[in-house]
Amino acid sequence: MVLLILLAVLLCSTRIYAATPKQEVVFSFDFNKRFKLATNQFAVWIENDKGELVKTLFVTAFTAGKGWEKRPDALIAWRKAVQEKPVDAVSGATPKSGRQEFVWELDDSEGNNIPDGKYKLRLEANAAWKTYLEYECTISVSNDEVLLDETDYKITGEEPLKQKIVSNIAIETRISGKANKKLQCL
Repeated sequence: MVLLILLAVLLCSTRIYAATPKQEVVFSFDFNKRFKLATNQFAVWIENDKGELVKTLFVTAFTAGKGWEKRPDALIAWRKAVQEKPVDAVSGATPKSGRQEFVWELDDSEGNNIPDGKYKLRLEANAAWKTYLEYECTISVSNDEVLLDETDYKITGEEPLKQKIVSNIAIETRISGKANKKLQCL
């Protein structure tokens, strides 16, 4: 009986808090691991409208660990954005081939909410020694509304410029993990 009363007291005093729905940006692509030297490095990050780093969402461990000292052509744009700042992201070994998904919760590297404004989500991937692809999407944030704007995708460097390391790029916004807006897939 005492146990039953104790259980009733615990249940009555327990409050369930629901998280306030928050909009986030979801970026995904198919990663096709290549078995050639100087490939498979990639980074996903956010910059503000001044081109300053806001947050790195992911970078492969080789580059995050200063692998560019051995291979200066590794992720040049990301390194320029990071400069001498410590890596503020999840870094890890080169993933296995398959779908990769990265979520930006509209925060900076310290977890603070970002102010309204324009941002760029960027991806850079090395497809060969001096061949890499860059993808970016402009994201407008205003009063907790997120709009996905312009996208740009290019492959630069030396031949061969055809690459298969990244495909089926998609970016969307969602609230509390449920998709509600989708921009495009490449």
